[in-house]
Amino acid sequence: MRVLVDAYNLYSKNGTGISKYTKELCRVLNFLNHDVFLQFGVPQSYNELLTKEIVFQKLYLEYDDKREEARDFFNIERKIKKLLTLTSCINFIERNTFFPITENDKKIFDDRIKYINGVYNKSGIHIKSEILFNIFKKFINIKNSKNHIDIYHKPYQVPCFSKHAKNITTIHDLIPLKIPYSTTMDIKKFYELTNKTIKKSDKIITISESSKKDIIEYFNIRDEEKISVVYQSSFIDEKYINLCDTDIQNFINIAYGLYYKKYIIFYGAIEPKKNVYRIISAALKSKSGYPLVIAGKNGWLFDDVCQLVAEVQKTPSGKRKILRIPFLPFEHLAMLISGAAACVFPSLYEGFGLPVIESMQLGCPVITSNASSLPEIGGDAVHYVDPYSIDDIAHGIDAVCENDEYRLLLEKKGRERAKMFSIERYAQRLNEIYTEVAGKE
Repeated sequence: MRVLVDAYNLYSKNGTGISKYTKELCRVLNFLNHDVFLQFGVPQSYNELLTKEIVFQKLYLEYDDKREEARDFFNIERKIKKLLTLTSCINFIERNTFFPITENDKKIFDDRIKYINGVYNKSGIHIKSEILFNIFKKFINIKNSKNHIDIYHKPYQVPCFSKHAKNITTIHDLIPLKIPYSTTMDIKKFYELTNKTIKKSDKIITISESSKKDIIEYFNIRDEEKISVVYQSSFIDEKYINLCDTDIQNFINIAYGLYYKKYIIFYGAIEPKKNVYRIISAALKSKSGYPLVIAGKNGWLFDDVCQLVAEVQKTPSGKRKILRIPFLPFEHLAMLISGAAACVFPSLYEGFGLPVIESMQLGCPVITSNASSLPEIGGDAVHYVDPYSIDDIAHGIDAVCENDEYRLLLEKKGRERAKMFSIERYAQRLNEIYTEVAGKE
């Protein structure tokens, strides 16, 4: 099949969980021998010959975090272009320009384009579709003149669809509706966009039974067969999974001053649903006294966490209790996860919870929430806590960190549990759904 995947969340290499999902989706579709194309909406000149260079420039500037000045300039330019688009938004019918991806192109970039055959770019399509939806509650039709497309798959709710292909949308979760205080998103708009997306899609994919239940409940879905659960897979290179303890110990000690299985880690964006404030409070209350590594950039509504970290780190002992690392390459993150006594991940709500799977793959015991999808994903291979109780989280940390036998048992169970989320299982389920949808009249 020819599959067009929307690239709305794919501009940044170190992007959101949806960005990771999009890259993994392309990898699995390539594994299934489908022809995979990406739909971008980068503003471009009228010279179509420049489209490839403009799209690659965008990817490059967002990709290289060392080029702060260039990236800041591009952000300013983007805001100006968005304002200019408001004055010319009547022009919704520009050509959807196509260019193929060569093997040399794939060598330039990371896995954002590694598994695809070509790129479509319709200038400003995502900005314009947002404007159209905000004013008229309409979706923009994606037209592709170069190649016939069988399936248009959106990894997120964007107000676009294809009249000439089957439409599949992945709805990951309903966080703005379930815990509205944890997001800055317009809740009314989110509801309207999600509701319209469900109606315009031939199939909705979601990533857990928990999320499926929420979607059915909030949107009064009568045809429950329209929503299919496809668990994500987690791809981590074998070289990280099979690292020896000595190599991990040497690396984390030299690079970060930490000791093997003598610290705990949280990784992810700092945002309310991740519950980082309570994680810090519980770590400070824990009897183990293990330092807490917080690996992740600021997301939104993070001021309380930053203030708490700053307050704790005012004292010499506090600096040893919390190590904050806003960004680090995956090689370092994999080492830090592998060397930790536990990954502490008591989220208030998750559609799936990829860090649970990744930590289990890397032999790191997981302490997570007894809420939303997390019991469904963790099974009996993790330690559950009440995410709203600092005391319970602290007891969970002590239960794992002060009992080597229990910790090793969780490591063993976790590695086995993680095998349930293999690329083969993901591919099989995805292929079943694509075949089903493509065969519908």
